[in-house]
Amino acid sequence: MNDVKIEDKELMESLSKIDDEDEVKAMMLKALSKGASVLQSYTKALYKSYMPTASAKMIKGVKKKVDKAYTEVMVTLMGDYRNKWFEKGTQERHKKSNQIDHYWGKKAVYKKNGSSTGRIKGKYFFRDSQNAKDKEIQDVMNKTLEDEMRKIQ
Repeated sequence: MNDVKIEDKELMESLSKIDDEDEVKAMMLKALSKGASVLQSYTKALYKSYMPTASAKMIKGVKKKVDKAYTEVMVTLMGDYRNKWFEKGTQERHKKSNQIDHYWGKKAVYKKNGSSTGRIKGKYFFRDSQNAKDKEIQDVMNKTLEDEMRKIQ
């Protein structure tokens, strides 16, 4: 879902006929924004179903960022840094031990690992939402571009 390619030949020909480049950028940005909104809303719904105990702040961390200068739209989890842990998981973690294992001269050598604090298994809700809604996002974007083309003509 990183690179969006429009496969409709008629639509691409119509876009190439438009002289005003700013108008084409605006149409593309609107289509990208609507496609990203579909992904954002489905990701939030999937997040709620995968993690019913997630806070509202964490769910609001799924954000849509629009860059008008480069005609780019991005859906990101990093509105709340904790989302990354639940998306990809974490390794086994341990507390630092305060128990002395042995002495090296006068210096105490502590045990390497203390008690386990566990790990988070990855839920991959963002990846699943991308795979599930890929076709729908493409359809929404193509429909938006077609509607914008009809407004111009």
